Amino acid sequence: TYYVKVSDLCTSASDTIVVTLNNNPPQLSLPNQLTLCQGQSLTLDAVVGGVTYLWNDNSQASTLTVSSPGTYSLTISNSCGTDKDTVTVLDGGPAPLVTLGNDVSLCAGDVITLTPALSDVTSWLWNDGSTSPTYTVSGAELVTVEVSNSCGTSYDTLNAILLPATPPIDLGNDTLLCPGSSLQLNINTP
Repeated sequence: TYYVKVSDLCTSASDTIVVTLNNNPPQLSLPNQLTLCQGQSLTLDAVVGGVTYLWNDNSQASTLTVSSPGTYSLTISNSCGTDKDTVTVLDGGPAPLVTLGNDVSLCAGDVITLTPALSDVTSWLWNDGSTSPTYTVSGAELVTVEVSNSCGTSYDTLNAILLPATPPIDLGNDTLLCPGSSLQLNINTP
């Protein structure tokens, strides 16, 4: 604390100033590693104020947007010193994809097991709450599936249609025909 007093024969004036010594260099702490999903980007942020920034690509903003895996480093500086840290951005892979295919038609009593075309799926959720990679259809329903992984979620639907029952057909009793004779057959089922 510094104090000064100035006086003359008529008056006096004084003032005080506090000077603090800050000899601490800046502290930087980036995450050790992050995961970046394919087709996405993420923003690296040092969250440190009152410093200058220098990223490994020579940019000087407080944040850096990255769209590919790799190792990224940042050096921060102020009048008391510098600090440097590095973050490794890992490839998280693509988002999942699922395709159930075309709608299906079933006859009464039929059972169809759906095995979807997929890629990069780690979890399943079907419209009935089941979580296996296949689904059994035995009647008319709208089938929905939600698949996911750490990079996102994908959905698909399929309509299962129950065909009408085939009516019984009766052509009558077996008949013996003589050569040159004919027999007209009729089906009287609508």
